[in-house]
Amino acid sequence: MKIHKKNFYFVRHGESECNVNPHIGDEVDVALTLKGMKQAQSIQSIIETLPIQTICVSPLRRALDTKEIIAKNISCPVVVIEELEECTSEIWFKMTQMENGIISCEQVQSFMQRAVSGINKALSYPGPVLIVAHGGVHYAMCHHMEIEEYDKKIHHCTPAHFSLSEMDTWKAKHLAIPTD
Repeated sequence: MKIHKKNFYFVRHGESECNVNPHIGDEVDVALTLKGMKQAQSIQSIIETLPIQTICVSPLRRALDTKEIIAKNISCPVVVIEELEECTSEIWFKMTQMENGIISCEQVQSFMQRAVSGINKALSYPGPVLIVAHGGVHYAMCHHMEIEEYDKKIHHCTPAHFSLSEMDTWKAKHLAIPTD
């Protein structure tokens, strides 16, 4: 499955309770920590300068809370997309341990297809689109885009711009680097 060729922005949610407490299970929908709220506040002014036409967000609380903070002064449609939900920690581990980009686990394949479907759904809206989601979604998306010289793992509240090169290949760049 290919990702629609359309420029967009991506932000991973701020630090959440499950990032600091590994005993919280994957099935718990957790809030941002105080640090996560501050991370989101630190990029709000950057996000407000972007030409965003639609915001698409994961239905999980940490992504919704991040979106509320970073886009509180942006007036545009907001769309919640179920397919942008995060993967489990087991899938994350297997996905990030793939050798040579070969996906051999059915669970990882299923998650990656769901994530790409969510990205494509987001990109079907008027753009530029801002997607607020998770590290696993970002990893799966970057894997499918085959971007060179860009880390598939993204820090909390790092805004990134994805665009097409003159060669019609994906490129990405961070608009800010977190200072945690």
